[in-house]
Amino acid sequence: MSSPTSSLPLTPIEEHARIHAHLMTLGFLALLPAGILVARYFRTFTRRWWFGHTLIQAIVSGPVIIAGFVYGYQSTQRLFTGGHWNDPHKKIGLALFILYLVQLVIGLSIHYFKPSPTFFKGRRPPQNYFHALFGLAIVALASYQVHYGMFIEWARSTGNLHPVAMGCKHFWLGCTTVFFGLYFIGVALFLRRQYRQEAVARDKTLNGNGAYGDGESGRGLTKQQKV
Repeated sequence: MSSPTSSLPLTPIEEHARIHAHLMTLGFLALLPAGILVARYFRTFTRRWWFGHTLIQAIVSGPVIIAGFVYGYQSTQRLFTGGHWNDPHKKIGLALFILYLVQLVIGLSIHYFKPSPTFFKGRRPPQNYFHALFGLAIVALASYQVHYGMFIEWARSTGNLHPVAMGCKHFWLGCTTVFFGLYFIGVALFLRRQYRQEAVARDKTLNGNGAYGDGESGRGLTKQQKV
């Protein structure tokens, strides 16, 4: 049931906080997951997957997340809620922003600075596993953060003059379940194919038959090996 005051226009600070919420939800629960799914579904079929993945994660998501962080910082200043980083939502928000930047650096480092396959005795580099798991952890933490913001922080900070619409809560649930569902479907369908391609690329390098790659493009495989 709607609040009796829900028909009133949002106050300026509520508008500011809502923009922050929309930007961060878009960045962390729509754009970043889309970039992850591009990597999960296309890396074994085309060498262009990395361009699409990086474009979404850095060029598209970056400005949205930075703007959302700035709006959140400004909202805290206007709300007089006791200062910055003094409650779970603000602390997690800062942590997520830092983790996002760290993840960008990790991803670029993995792509541009590949160790010799002999360094890990022909095995898949552990930083590749870490990058994937770290990305999933960021999205999971962001999902918790958005939920906390809608169900607790908004009411605490604004007085809940205008409660969060149920449509926003449904959007949060849809983004979270669809992303993780599609991701693990992609794992089931393509992970073995990916590891097989990467192993072939490493073996070719160890045998002196080509430059080292981590199987990003699947090049160097026969049709039988790609199936």
